[in-house]
Parts: sequence; C-alpha cells; structure tokens
Amino acid sequence: MERRESLKKRIAMIFTESRRTYGYRRVHAALARRGDRCGAELVRMMMRELGLAPVGRRRRPVTTVPAPDAHATPDLVRRDFTADRPGHKLVGDITYIPTGQGWLYLATVIDCATRKIIGWSCADHLKTSLVRDAITMAATRTTLALDAIFHSDRGTQGGFNRSSQHRPVVWRVTVG
Repeated sequence: MERRESLKKRIAMIFTESRRTYGYRRVHAALARRGDRCGAELVRMMMRELGLAPVGRRRRPVTTVPAPDAHATPDLVRRDFTADRPGHKLVGDITYIPTGQGWLYLATVIDCATRKIIGWSCADHLKTSLVRDAITMAATRTTLALDAIFHSDRGTQGGFNRSSQHRPVVWRVTVG
C-alpha cells in the first residue's frame, strides 16, 4: 500500500508540473524516465482515483482587433432567420479548420428560405476576398432578389469587422 500511495504522490506531482495538461500516457512516460516501473493502466486508474483529468490546449487562430471607431450597422434581419422566398435573405459565417499545414478558412452563404449552402469559399487567409468569393458564388448559382440581404456576424476581415452575435453586420447585395 505504501508503494501505491507513493506512486500516487509522484503521479500528482508530474501532473501538476505539466500544468494539468498530461494524460495518463504522458504521466506514465515521465514516471518511466524517472525510473518508476508501473503499467500505463495502473497510472490511468490512479489518475482517475485522484480525479486528475488533463485540460487540453486548443489552438486558436489569431484574429484582428476591431478599430475603436468602427460604427454599428443596423440589424435589418432583426434576428429572424426565416424567409418566404429563396434569394431574399442570406446568412453567412466563417469556420476555422486546423490542418497539418496551418489554418484553412471556410466562408459559407446560406439561403434562409431553403436552408441550403448556396455559396462557399476556402482560403488560407482571412482577407475580405474570402467572403466576397462566397457571395459571388451564391449570386452565380442562385437568383438573388434585387433587395437581397446578406447577414453575418461582425467578422475579422477588413470592412467586415469583429465577431459578435449581438451586433450583426448586414450588406445589401446588388446584382447586375
């Protein structure tokens, strides 16, 4: 029993030194480097008994900070994401996808009436052209109303501002 209690103390110490990020495999490897002989499953069981669960670090993309003088844009959609006819009300967003070669950014345009993705664009940058290309695809694949509204959160692109679900940005899409 003393050996187990001593091992639990060493496991807790390694876990704390790792800033609570090591799982049982890394704790087991650290114990092995220090000369402690025990099985990985024993380490797993003891960490569970001690209530030690690692906190994963998530990579976050770097985004820009909005200009302090950025003005608020009126919410023409008024949080109503339904539409009677296709091509009148569009919504969009950007998804960040981590890859082995860096971040991939996916901009989408969804028609509120059909709930279908009618435009999209992928790039390795967050420039305005990413969203513009998605809107252009939507305009070429669907008949848009002359007074169509495109609604998005306040994205990070220049001219598209910073993300916030509470202060939406709306553009009038002109066709022709």
